[in-house]
Parts: sequence; C-alpha cells; structure tokens
Amino acid sequence: MTDPAVRATSAFQDVLSDFAPVREALLDARMTDLASAVAEDAGHIGRASEWSDRQDETMLLRVNGSTRRFDVGESTGLGELKAGIADYLQDEVVDQLGEPWPVIDMDGHARVLEPRVLRDGTGAWCSGDTAYRPIGELWR
Repeated sequence: MTDPAVRATSAFQDVLSDFAPVREALLDARMTDLASAVAEDAGHIGRASEWSDRQDETMLLRVNGSTRRFDVGESTGLGELKAGIADYLQDEVVDQLGEPWPVIDMDGHARVLEPRVLRDGTGAWCSGDTAYRPIGELWR
C-alpha cells in the first residue's frame, strides 16, 4: 500500500470505531486501494482508469454492496477524509435503521450529529454549528 492508502486505511479504522454500537448495520464495510479492488472484482467495477487517473491516491469504500470513491492524496486533509468516510457510513446506517443516527443528549435535548470539517481542518461530529466530539472519538 502507498502512503496515501495507509493514511486512508488508518482514517477509516478511526471512523469505524464511532460506529461500534451499530456495526451490524454496516455489512462488510472495508476500504480498499483501487488496484486491489480492480484485481478482486474486475468484472464488477471495471477498469481502474474508469474510476480515477490517480490510482495510487484513490481508495474505494465498500459498504452493504455499494461503493464510493475517495481521493486520498496529500491535497485531501485528514479531517476532510474522516468527515467524508463518516458521512458515507452514516448514510448507510440511517438507511439500515430507518431512523436518524447518532442521536445524543446535548443540553437536555436530543440532537442528531453530523460529520463536519471545522475551520481548523479537524473532522468532528456536530449538531448545527456546535462541535460535539472529534470524528473517531464519538463514544470516548
């Protein structure tokens, strides 16, 4: 794996820890570098060139039978990458559960959190403009 792929895989593992309470809703969630994905499923996903001209900076996130491409090169900040992964996984969880997730108590009110990139580039779970916790630390 290239350095961007290692960084993306590490970010994916951090994000996935936030989804521990609903892990069963994320069937076979995995992040794969583009070359490996093409080698595994050449008939399903097609040629690597159809996905990206920067193959060494492209990762595929597969969840519940769907696939999303992520650019993971140096121009993509870690917070942006984590927020993108969390957003995609959150969509899958909401589809599986049929209800908003995650919902937390904030100041005595139930709030739905969404992944966002803060001004400093950090990825965080937020309710509106209020940051709750960094992505990867939701339940700590």
